Amino acid sequence: MVFKGDIWVKKSNPNFDVAMGSYDSAEICDLVGLFLLSKLEELGLNANFGLYKDDGLAACSTSPRGIENIKKKICEVFKRFGLKITIEANLKVVQYLDVELNLRDGTFKPYIKPNDVPLYVNKNSNHPPTITKNIPESINRRLSSLSSNVEMFNSVKDIYQQALNNAGYDYKLVYQPQDFCTKKKRGRKRKIIWFNPPWASNVKTNIGRKFLQLIDKHFPKSSPLHKLLNRNTVKVSYRTTPNMKQIITRHNSKILKMSEQNNRDRCNCQKSRKGECPLPGKCTATCIIYQATVTTSEAVPKVDYYIGMTGDPFKTRFKNHEKSFNHEQYRTETALSGFIWDLKEKNIGYDVQFRIVDRAPSFNPLTGICNLCTLERYYLIFKPDMATINDQNEFTKPCRHKEKVLLDKT
Repeated sequence: MVFKGDIWVKKSNPNFDVAMGSYDSAEICDLVGLFLLSKLEELGLNANFGLYKDDGLAACSTSPRGIENIKKKICEVFKRFGLKITIEANLKVVQYLDVELNLRDGTFKPYIKPNDVPLYVNKNSNHPPTITKNIPESINRRLSSLSSNVEMFNSVKDIYQQALNNAGYDYKLVYQPQDFCTKKKRGRKRKIIWFNPPWASNVKTNIGRKFLQLIDKHFPKSSPLHKLLNRNTVKVSYRTTPNMKQIITRHNSKILKMSEQNNRDRCNCQKSRKGECPLPGKCTATCIIYQATVTTSEAVPKVDYYIGMTGDPFKTRFKNHEKSFNHEQYRTETALSGFIWDLKEKNIGYDVQFRIVDRAPSFNPLTGICNLCTLERYYLIFKPDMATINDQNEFTKPCRHKEKVLLDKT
């Protein structure tokens, strides 16, 4: 794996490794698991295998000795790829993830690790009412779906009931038989835009209702944008307000990142060319929104502006701009290059200066959001006076930073 040009390695081991909880670790774990399952399938073992992250389960109806032979072959497959595995064989009762399976009587029930006490959000905490209302109901559904019958449900419900009572809920857990054979109706998927305001119990205004009323007011059926922005495509869901620990941690992280960013934003131009640096003192800055100011040398000088972005060092982006300025086959590469070539054809002199306008992180595969692209669109749409050269259709272009962090480039 490569991220920002650096290969992940352990400090004590030069071999490739992705630690648990690190960038893309869950995706890589799934890929490795699927690969190993395919290798086990090639062996033609008389067993059914399942794998979730680093936990596996296999069911087999052969003799105990045959199961031991299968166990050895599984260990050989893992060893071939430099991996270790611990296997418990010939079990009639097994705990897998959060369920206990019993092959003797064909029953199953929820499983909780010894000395592990469930803890739930208090009913009177500063959370949206819909969340606290649905917590006990979701627990009841989960316990019921993991229980084969009412006896299994009652054998484990007391510890969960006590946890709910301690959190201030008066809900009574009752077994609800689950029908796993009923097929859910396939609904038509819509592209939903979510508005997630923070919830605070001391705010009396119904923010969600006011927001939806504004949607109705400013995007009526007569509006050309009504098909995109209406009650069916825009939904409201409150999010919890961060606690004091999260606020302090975020503030400290921001201060530290600013300090690190200032250390990275340096100029690596040769000493003899320091005066020609495209962004004096900060030409290696990354993840920035920049502005190009084009001043013409006409009798009455005219000033135009271009807004651009780059996730790479600015100097790399500047070299691409220079290429499009000097070679006509690249004149359509950007709106800025097209503008420069129009000036050249009219024999109008010009001067281009660059400056940093704003910063934002690029595409994050965990959230699926590119704040850098979003910030550029903000300037193009809401501050057009800062982007007089830009093509106003640029904000419809897809994110160009997403491909760099994907495992599969296809």
